[in-house]
Amino acid sequence: HNGLGSIQDPTTLSPVYIPGVNEIGDITLTLTVSGNCDPAVDEMIITIHSNTTAYAGENATICEGDSYTVLDAVVLNYNTILWTHNGSGSLSNETTLNPTYTSGTGETGQVTLTIYADGDCLDAVDDLDINISPNSVANAGSDASICETGSYTVSDATASAYISLSWTHNGSGILSNASTLSPTYTSGTGETGVVTLTLTAEGDCADSTDAMEIDIIPNSIAYAGSDASICEDNSYTIPDANATNYTGIIWTHNGSGTLSNATTLSPTYTPDSGETGAVTLTMIIIGICDDSMDDMEINIYANPIVDAGDDGIVCEDDNH
Repeated sequence: HNGLGSIQDPTTLSPVYIPGVNEIGDITLTLTVSGNCDPAVDEMIITIHSNTTAYAGENATICEGDSYTVLDAVVLNYNTILWTHNGSGSLSNETTLNPTYTSGTGETGQVTLTIYADGDCLDAVDDLDINISPNSVANAGSDASICETGSYTVSDATASAYISLSWTHNGSGILSNASTLSPTYTSGTGETGVVTLTLTAEGDCADSTDAMEIDIIPNSIAYAGSDASICEDNSYTIPDANATNYTGIIWTHNGSGTLSNATTLSPTYTPDSGETGAVTLTMIIIGICDDSMDDMEINIYANPIVDAGDDGIVCEDDNH
């Protein structure tokens, strides 16, 4: 033979040729038969084909919802190629060296791509793993209400697949623990209305944001109206009381008279018979947050009393 290998049983009709390491190509085996006459010689050729080899490429990492195209696969001595996968997504160009895997909806975790190479000799198989990292998800929690000058600590925020958290707000107050899931917002001086807190979760893939609202309810304010004066036996209806941010009104008084419409902004005080002096009317505002109260005074003047004396009789030209 003219190869790099060796022959076993070279003096028989059934020799075995063992190729050398990595030997390929045509090898000529020559058979020589010696007899009584001239020797006879004949040849045959063994063609050694290369084994098929396949390399699927390096493992890769993508983000949820993304695709991955294999760029570094290598296959030698093959006739056909076919890729398969074990994911929930889809694979395109699966009979080429550059297939593209598109992840399924919500798919995360590890997906294996397997290349099968068909050759003249042994087939070849190799795998690569695609790690699909989940996108970050942020939930800022439920909306809330607090009272003026109050504070609120978020208790039901959640986040997943994140590296860091950050909160922002559009209020005039202060936000503490802004890099945790439980920040505390302290309202600013006199701050009322809606304040929005926004949570951002930053991860290896897409960031996620979510917002919640804090409704800051103003404290109640009561104004019972201006002090007033009336005459004995008259009534007085308050014309100028006002209140804000309340759910109910209650009026009380320290006089001996009666108060009607005592759950409105315009109650009427009717003095008792003969009642005089100062009477205090107190308006109590029942608020969503704190209650509030204010006083006004009604000064009741006594009616004048006059007595001209007894009737008399005088004579003409006399004085009385």
